[in-house]
Amino acid sequence: MTELQLPPAMAALRPVLGNLVGSIEQHAPYGSILLSASQGLQIMIDHREERVTERPRTVGTVLSAFDGVTLHEEAVGGCDRDAVTQAARALVRD
Repeated sequence: MTELQLPPAMAALRPVLGNLVGSIEQHAPYGSILLSASQGLQIMIDHREERVTERPRTVGTVLSAFDGVTLHEEAVGGCDRDAVTQAARALVRD
């Protein structure tokens, strides 16, 4: 199996995701947390010019809770454990 090359903050958050989703599901029938990271190159070519731009890594977290009627979400820029925990609390409080 291939090792995932995760940003350090994302790798540190993974072990607590189950507990955070469980805390959401104590208040809603369905909860989820999406961790997302992207980076890459943008290559633009036209008839006269070629441009290559490196896109920096972006990392974010989206927490979701479905109450049976409406999907509620909180987004966090990054994967800071305290910020994600606070967002989970805010999601079920609101």
